[in-house]
Amino acid sequence: MSKIKRACILALILALAVVALWSNYDSLFGRKGRITVALQIPSTNQGFTAFGDSITVGDGATDMSRGWAALLASEMRWGLTNKAVCGFKCPDAAQSVYRQGVSRKGVFTFMIGTGESTQLGVHAQEYQSWHLAEVSWLAIPADAKIAATNPAVSCQGPWSEKAVYPIGKASCRQGATATISNVIGTNILLCYARKPSESNDNGAFTLTIDGKLQAGEYKTSLGFNFTSHPQIANRASPYAALITNLPSGPHTIVLTVTSAQGSVELDWVAGLTGLPKPDWPAVFVGNIPPQGHPPLWPFGCNENTIAILNSRVEENCQFLARCRLNVHLVDLSHSISRQTDLADQFHPNNCGHAKIKEIFRQAMTKSIQ
Repeated sequence: MSKIKRACILALILALAVVALWSNYDSLFGRKGRITVALQIPSTNQGFTAFGDSITVGDGATDMSRGWAALLASEMRWGLTNKAVCGFKCPDAAQSVYRQGVSRKGVFTFMIGTGESTQLGVHAQEYQSWHLAEVSWLAIPADAKIAATNPAVSCQGPWSEKAVYPIGKASCRQGATATISNVIGTNILLCYARKPSESNDNGAFTLTIDGKLQAGEYKTSLGFNFTSHPQIANRASPYAALITNLPSGPHTIVLTVTSAQGSVELDWVAGLTGLPKPDWPAVFVGNIPPQGHPPLWPFGCNENTIAILNSRVEENCQFLARCRLNVHLVDLSHSISRQTDLADQFHPNNCGHAKIKEIFRQAMTKSIQ
């Protein structure tokens, strides 16, 4: 073989090697050249559980198999447990979220907010707290959080397990306490239930951590009313109290009922650290996709409403990611076209669902090996 032919063959081999390396550059080093750590979740024989509203159910598509969640499961060759319900808002979804057993290998999608943006107006702080409580529940495995019904929670005074949520305990007795010990973390998430104003439930409580009283009194009345989904018997919402910038612990938390009237329901507690958790659950959080234009928007909602709520979703995802939970924002804010991808005012058509599926697929394949 001539030297020229050898040189050509070597050049071809080198070129193919360069192309192969370049094509895998993102998967090896991340989009900006940073080495990434994939979650320890096998890509085969996997499944995921979807929580959401009518968009996750598949409304707007010609049939449910063409909804984004079903398309995603089909393309990933994964099983799908779809717990989305048409018309659900975060307070409605809490019943099914809090009943969800969370293993260390769980994979979840969570996309709720269209109902809040169109029916509740701008209650951004409340939406953010509902959202944080539910996404955190899915992102923290069962053995790393403490439900109020856990025997490790020491209750003084009358506390009942006849609470809004199956993991909760409630008390109407002023002075009743619940003590949770050995909570590890520089941040503590304490979740409780709040009720609409018309329930006239004006419960209140204080928190001490390691003997230090936290600022303010926590109220159990939302301060406004909302309509629950017909499937939901108890009108309440999950709420997250977040205490940050603590020593690493262990900590002792004491909740004390201060109200003479009304009830206080403690649901669950978890400590959050900055340590990597590659074997913990993965949660892919979709924000609110584009909607049609008024006049169907009630309560003065507009594009700015959606932008405000989406900013709160992003803040939640960023905070949980800083705590090294495997929570990933799936940005849908520019996912579909209002002109071509909507079947009606709120629901994507087949094309819109396919676009949402693709954004979720890209996020999941980058994060799960």
